[in-house]
Amino acid sequence: MKRIISQKEFDAIYKKHQEWITSNGKRGERAILTKCNLANVYLDKNINLSEAHFVGCDLSDLSLTGAQLKEIDLSGSNLSGINLTGANMIRANLENANLSGAELINTNLYEANLYEADMTDVSAELADFTQANLKNTELDDTHLESANLTEADFTGATSEATHLKGANGDDVIGMELKVAK
Repeated sequence: MKRIISQKEFDAIYKKHQEWITSNGKRGERAILTKCNLANVYLDKNINLSEAHFVGCDLSDLSLTGAQLKEIDLSGSNLSGINLTGANMIRANLENANLSGAELINTNLYEANLYEADMTDVSAELADFTQANLKNTELDDTHLESANLTEADFTGATSEATHLKGANGDDVIGMELKVAK
């Protein structure tokens, strides 16, 4: 059973996290939550949760459009149906995360770790997966149209009916991508 985080509790955690970010870790406190349910929490558009740890949490169906999520740890989390359109997720850890049905349109996932993530039926058009780790990732019916896949590692990934029209597949590792231009 995941502990449910209230809006009031999240707001207090977020305030300390913002102080931690702006002071370069000298004041405040990094947001660290494990096995929590944030499904009832409202998150502002363009929120900054960079370097936060939400390991094994439920963030399903939330909207984090335009969010700053650099180096966030969402490993093992349920992110099904989440909207991350335009989010900055450089070096995010999404290992073993459930992203099924998520919106990753125009999301920056440069050097992100998506090892063994479930990306079934994800919309990731125009997303940047440059140097991302997608080893053993489930990509069935994933939309990667016009995505940047340069040097991404797809070793062991499954990709039945993945949509790749216009994707940049230069130096993709572990998977022969037949990209229609």
